[in-house]
Parts: sequence; structure tokens; C-alpha cells
Amino acid sequence: MNNLRTLVRTGVTIVIIALLGWYTWKQTIAQPQYTIGLVYCPSFPFHESINTTLIQKLKADGRFKIQTFAVPTVNDMVIVNSIGGSALESTADAIVSTGISCSQAVTQLSRKRNSLKPIVFVGVSDPVSCGIISSLENPGENITGISSSLPYDDNFNAANLLMVVKPNTRHVLLPYIATDNESMAKNIKTTLASYSVATTLLPVNNETEALMRITGKLLGHDTLMYLEDDGLAAQGPAMGKLASQHNVTMFAGSIDGVENAALSYVANPASLGNHAFDLIKQVFLDRKNRSTIPVQYAVIKRNLIINTALCKEQGLKDIKLSLTPILAHIRSDERFALMHDNIIVK
Repeated sequence: MNNLRTLVRTGVTIVIIALLGWYTWKQTIAQPQYTIGLVYCPSFPFHESINTTLIQKLKADGRFKIQTFAVPTVNDMVIVNSIGGSALESTADAIVSTGISCSQAVTQLSRKRNSLKPIVFVGVSDPVSCGIISSLENPGENITGISSSLPYDDNFNAANLLMVVKPNTRHVLLPYIATDNESMAKNIKTTLASYSVATTLLPVNNETEALMRITGKLLGHDTLMYLEDDGLAAQGPAMGKLASQHNVTMFAGSIDGVENAALSYVANPASLGNHAFDLIKQVFLDRKNRSTIPVQYAVIKRNLIINTALCKEQGLKDIKLSLTPILAHIRSDERFALMHDNIIVK
């Protein structure tokens, strides 16, 4: 009987110790252990899309705290360098930098200061030529990241897509920031000319003057194009409303879509946030040596969005009748391979 009691007591003790150990482990895991500093420009849709996904993943994991270093503009490197420096000097255990400017600032300052704070860059198409790293295979002792396809595509000419979706296009107004997309705008004009379409190029200096100049030029045009990777992003919705008022088709190439455009060619970089999270886990949770983590490559998918309700307001009221052959054409054309399975009709 005594032996039985001893065995029972021993068993109960073991169970209690195991439960306490499990509870302690669970509490430790559940508490944030690392602080991740995010350096990005919230007003830039490309940056915001990536970091919204990343923040969701970090919060859901429970082992990370988030410290945000918001950059008001990526066009002033003095400001970007200042905020990047603050991130490196902070108590953050690692930095995630988004885009070329933020990543250049953080990595270059890190090297100057001989900092070993881990850095994960994301949203950069060619980090070697940008001077962020010297090698994709050996990015550096404290640096790794994601090299991604461009949110826009220099090899893709949106004019070809426009002519498939709206073959009766005749007069296009193409506003763009003069310093951003001069070459792309001229290529589009040349391509449209091959379809016997006249294009009015409208270079503007900034977003403020864009809408006023577009309003003055829109008469006599049947299509208003908005270029992807252009500085007019903030005016996209207003341009779409203007197009509806004048029964002009808005064709928008953008990072995250333009709600007021009948037709949108959209790059969705949100998945890059998932890739960044995976790299953070490799550094902190999988305990991998940072110098052995090569730069990963990710493709940014593109969607073609056809908004049938807006088509009625923007000169494409009969598009539903021709959708089947339009979609069949796009899906069989290798020029549009990145959107073959990513066509959204709403």
C-alpha cells in the first residue's frame, strides 16, 4: 500500500512539474521577446501595403513588438537618412526597411557606424545596383532581404493592354510627373500611334497642379491614362471622378488600384510582407547565422481589374457584351502572362 501511495505521489509530482514547465514555457513564448523597427513611408501605397501585412503577421505571432519610424517622403534623402539613423540608434532588435531610399539609408548608415543590428530590406528590385548590398548570395554580416520584381514593369507597355480591353480608343490624355516617367510616357505614345491612336502627353511638375491641368485638357479625349510608379498617386481617385463626369475611360496603372477607375492594372506587393516576416523568423526564432541567409527573390503579382459599374460612367457601357472575347485574348497573350490568372471583374 505504501509503495502504491509513493508511486501516486511521484506521479502527481511529475504531472505538476510538467504542467508548471509547460505554463512557464507558454508564458515565455506568448510574451513579446523582440522589437522590430519598421522604416517606411506610410503615404506611399507600395510601402503601406507591405507593412500592413507584415504588422499583422508580427502581431499574430505574439513574440514581437513593433516600433515604427515613419518617413514623410522618400524624395528627400536628408529626412530619410535622419529617420534611418534614429532607427539604428533605437532599442529595436532589428530593422525592416521598405523600398530603395529607406533601405539605402539604413544599410549605408549601418556600415558607416559599424552596426551589427540585423537589417531586412524589402521592396527593392535590384539591391546590388542600388548599393544596398554587394552580393545576393553574401549580402553581409547583418543584412539580408527580399529582391522583388518591380511593382511596375519596364518591359510591359500598358498601351497594348488598353487596346485589347478598349479597341475603339482614339484620343488618350496621359498626365505624368515630368521627372518620373518621361521615357515610359513616350513609349506608350509610340505604341498607341501604331494603333492609329493620338496621345496627348501632359507632363506636370507636381500633384498640386496636375488636376487643374488635366481638367483643362480632358475635352476631346476618350481615355485618361494614369501611369504606374508615378508621383500622381494621391490624385488617382480625383482623376477617376473627373473621368466619370466627362464620360471618359480611366485606365490606371498603379500599386494598389484606383477605386474610381473603370480599368486598373494593379501590382499587389502585400505578399512581400509575408516574405519579410519569414526572414525575421529565420534570424530570431530559427537562430540562423545572418551571414548565411542569402537574399530571397519574390514576384509581385499583377491584377487586371475591370469595374463594370464604372465602365458605364466612363464610356464603356457595353463592355459586358464583349468581356468573354476580351478575357480570352488576354489569357492567351504572353505579353500579359503575369495577369493570366489574376483578372478581377466586379
